Amino acid sequence: MDDNTAGASRPSNGELDGDDSSENITSLLILMTSHSQFKTLEKGFASVLILILFATFSAFGLEAYLKAQTENRMAKREAISRQALYTAEGGIEWVKAELLTDPLFAGGRHRIGEGEAEINVTLGEGGYWVTSDAQYGLAHRKLKVFLQLDQGRWVMSQYQELYQ
Repeated sequence: MDDNTAGASRPSNGELDGDDSSENITSLLILMTSHSQFKTLEKGFASVLILILFATFSAFGLEAYLKAQTENRMAKREAISRQALYTAEGGIEWVKAELLTDPLFAGGRHRIGEGEAEINVTLGEGGYWVTSDAQYGLAHRKLKVFLQLDQGRWVMSQYQELYQ
């Protein structure tokens, strides 16, 4: 039987025959497979990129949180330190009131709010030296002043904070 008589036409000008079309399908499948692998690589790259961005933003967030916590602790320490200073000054005010009624007052312990002050009073030339050592929480402040009586009121002529 002749190829022309069987109704099948054989290409004569470079068209693909049956064997060539299987090679074409194979190359098409390889191309499709490589294209799907490329898409998979794109998806993998996007996942890695998202993870890197997430880690970066998490690190920034953690850094901001730690800085805020540090600032908060510093503010609390400053507030407690000021309360200790106010307690020491309150002790001096207590001594002023006591010296008006008892000029021989020598000091003692005085509780002011949540703090406590240890006050020592010594007689000086023309007035009194008063040392107020205050504790408020973990903070400790110490003041030393010189008090003079002026027209019925105690006036501080010297004021200093003592550091240990």
